[in-house]
Amino acid sequence: MNDEAITRRTFLEGAALLGGAAALGLAGCSSQSGGAATANNAAGPSESAASAPLEPATHRELTAEQQAVLDEVRAAIEEWVEADRDKIVELCSHLIQAKSPSEIEDVSAPTAVVEQFCASEGLPFQAINYDDKLQNMLSTTVLDGAGKHLMFNGHLDTMPAGEEPGWTVDPWGGEVKDGRIWGRGAADMKCGVGAELYAYKYLAALKDKLPGKVSISLVGDEETGLGRGAAYMIEQAADDMTADCVLSAEPSGVESVNFSSKGYIQFSVSVETPGAIAGYANESESAILIAAQIITALETIEGTEVTLPENMAALFADPEYLADQEYARGPDHAGLMTSVTVDACTIQGGSLCSVVAPDCFFEGAVVYPIGTSSDDLIAAMQAVVDEHPEATLSIDSVDEPDYSDPTDEMVAI
Repeated sequence: MNDEAITRRTFLEGAALLGGAAALGLAGCSSQSGGAATANNAAGPSESAASAPLEPATHRELTAEQQAVLDEVRAAIEEWVEADRDKIVELCSHLIQAKSPSEIEDVSAPTAVVEQFCASEGLPFQAINYDDKLQNMLSTTVLDGAGKHLMFNGHLDTMPAGEEPGWTVDPWGGEVKDGRIWGRGAADMKCGVGAELYAYKYLAALKDKLPGKVSISLVGDEETGLGRGAAYMIEQAADDMTADCVLSAEPSGVESVNFSSKGYIQFSVSVETPGAIAGYANESESAILIAAQIITALETIEGTEVTLPENMAALFADPEYLADQEYARGPDHAGLMTSVTVDACTIQGGSLCSVVAPDCFFEGAVVYPIGTSSDDLIAAMQAVVDEHPEATLSIDSVDEPDYSDPTDEMVAI
């Protein structure tokens, strides 16, 4: 695991881009809604878009008066971003310093930073908490007149950090050096949250110039995929959490727009054998070696056929789009977006180096795109494990994939 950082310039550009795109979305989208979109992975696949061919995304032309207002809004946001440069970076650093790795299941520290920001800026907010540590919050500002609802969305939990090789800075330090902000969550996605908060603040300040309403929803549980963040918020406040468009500042880069989220099957396998002294290996198979065989065999699932919806297939046949994805996430990333992957994530077993291991336990994840069935994948996993009577498969959670229509009018903006 290497250092995680985001450039100061990219972060500030992100705040301006989010604010500008959101303003244009509120001012320039047609009055006919293409259906409600919900945050993160709670909405599920869009059946209505599945058979539509990829056509250019469009939005209606603005009148001269609307364009003048929009130009005024954009100029104001750009001016404010420049004036608030140091404050925006400081907010990001404070969010990184508010330690919230997913394994502790506690985002109270970054939530406090967000609530302090909202309170100091006079922005309303409500808690929709899963519990006292996995906290979710929502803030909504009604703008001037009827219109669409645009929502920013982000998460406050991060992946773990601290013991992996490669760190040269304190992962929870939020240090600013060499034109970058350093620390766990700098990219995924506390700087994105910081940019969203400032974009939301700016649009709220311009509420007399734009129609509709704008919201920001921030969740405390995204990394685990267990549905205690956005999905829980939608269960508890479906009307408030339904929007015409959701913008999430996940680290896909400012050069690319992502439309889909792959699904996750989190699973575990337990292997138990009698065990034996190493010198009498004829008396028992090794639970660790059986686990290794299962892990290797599970990789065959990666060849599962994927049938993308036509509009998504057209998108992934676009060389420019694929190049943008690989620029943002590295070589070979584009191919992973439309394929199934299997990973063994943790493993433990055995007792002594002189004993044939009587037990082994490992956890893993199958990550799969739209166009595959979780039921079929689980059946294939079970077939692999059933080849070894010493092993038991447990499915710990299933988070289905989803996608948004890549021809939506917001894409044109």
